[in-house]
Amino acid sequence: MKQAFTAFWGDRGSAANRLRISVERIMDAEGIKAAGLKLHERIDLFGKAQPDLMDTLDALRHVGNLGSHDGNVSREAILDTFEVYQEWLRNYYGKYPARIKGLVDKLNATKGSY
Repeated sequence: MKQAFTAFWGDRGSAANRLRISVERIMDAEGIKAAGLKLHERIDLFGKAQPDLMDTLDALRHVGNLGSHDGNVSREAILDTFEVYQEWLRNYYGKYPARIKGLVDKLNATKGSY
């Protein structure tokens, strides 16, 4: 992600490619090894356990493919991709929805007085 953000300022195609590579690393971390599989196949396997999270990874893959093969990715598409990816990472790894629910419960239980 850091490499993608740094590359954004000078080479958006490279930034998109770095985002794609980070999705590949997530698949590695989740135990979905490459073993001759294309990234979209790995994402499909991930989607069997996490169907609600699969579309986002596929969208990131599409932008990454543009950067890898075409090199011509718009500024807006990369910025949108960063925003989407940030939220995906926050939700998947940071358990952000559970945190927000906990805060809502706390606010309701105390009527905001704490």
